[in-house]
Amino acid sequence: MKCSGMIRVLVLFAIVMLMGGPAMAEDKDWTPELHAIADKCGLPRDNLKWIDGSVRWLNPERATYGQSVCVIGEFRAKGIPMKQGLVSDGR
Repeated sequence: MKCSGMIRVLVLFAIVMLMGGPAMAEDKDWTPELHAIADKCGLPRDNLKWIDGSVRWLNPERATYGQSVCVIGEFRAKGIPMKQGLVSDGR
């Protein structure tokens, strides 16, 4: 009986930790990681910013295909939370 009670506590603890993971990632300031990604991928540091809990990629249209693939790959590798979307200016 004592062992099954301990297992329940550990399972509950694991669930709470998993649920809290993304919220903790969004609370973190990812600016140093974004600067490292910009340097690695050949972008100006000002193009990647952490604002209000999400990444803002300024002037992505000026990035080459290789730079874009590099940035997205680094976001995934480092676990940086990101929301992806495309915005068109209607042209």
